[in-house]
Amino acid sequence: MKYSKDSLLLIGSGPWVQKIKVIIKKCDSTIEVNSIPARKFLGTKVNLISDVIKNQVIWIATTPQNQIEVLKKIALYRNKVIIEKPFATSLKEINILLDLSNKTQNQIFLSEPWRHSSIWSEIKRIILESRQFNEIIIQRGGPTERSYINQVWDWLPHDIGLISDLVEKHEDIRITDYSWSNKNQTIKLLLEVKGVFGFEINSGYFLNRTESWDIGKSTLIDFSSNNYINDNPVYNLLLYVFKQELNSSLAERLWLTEKVIKTIN
Repeated sequence: MKYSKDSLLLIGSGPWVQKIKVIIKKCDSTIEVNSIPARKFLGTKVNLISDVIKNQVIWIATTPQNQIEVLKKIALYRNKVIIEKPFATSLKEINILLDLSNKTQNQIFLSEPWRHSSIWSEIKRIILESRQFNEIIIQRGGPTERSYINQVWDWLPHDIGLISDLVEKHEDIRITDYSWSNKNQTIKLLLEVKGVFGFEINSGYFLNRTESWDIGKSTLIDFSSNNYINDNPVYNLLLYVFKQELNSSLAERLWLTEKVIKTIN
């Protein structure tokens, strides 16, 4: 099936869906962006599903549980599908997700916009070209609470994805320690790639929103600054999905997520 730059279906109804719409239309007004609430989609009769999703890239932006149910509902089709963070919050969920990815004809992509940002490409280059051991301190979180998810899983997947993009060999990274605070709404997670990287991730509840990487030598990367937002990572991700014809296995892309889940759950 061929895709053109004019067909995106968002499945979900929360603030993130509305934000995606605004960003995409601002970047390219020729892209047709449609949306349907997840519960309404899940209630759609089987014989009508094809009419709803035909020739569209699907971006699922709902709860992890509803996301799995949507993937089950469209498993027999051949669409490109973007799934939203958190991709899974338990070993059971990630096993279901990986099983579905092995059975479906859809191409599944991860919603990790920053990995498609030119700014991240530059940050990654700076980090990888360093000849010294990198101690990277990550702060990501905020005060917003969601009834359906722990705040840690609302924020932690952002940095798991970026770290997995930095680490070439999966076996090289290990989780050395972790601790919970703020009634298990904040986590400090320590990871190490021996002789290369040390990561301290502080994720979850914060009094004020923060999204930063301190990579040493007075270099503080603030992902919430206008310079980073204006890099259009959400739009870049969608363009990547439109153009991409081959994709690695989901297990290959979720290896660090699975490792973290096995450790902290």
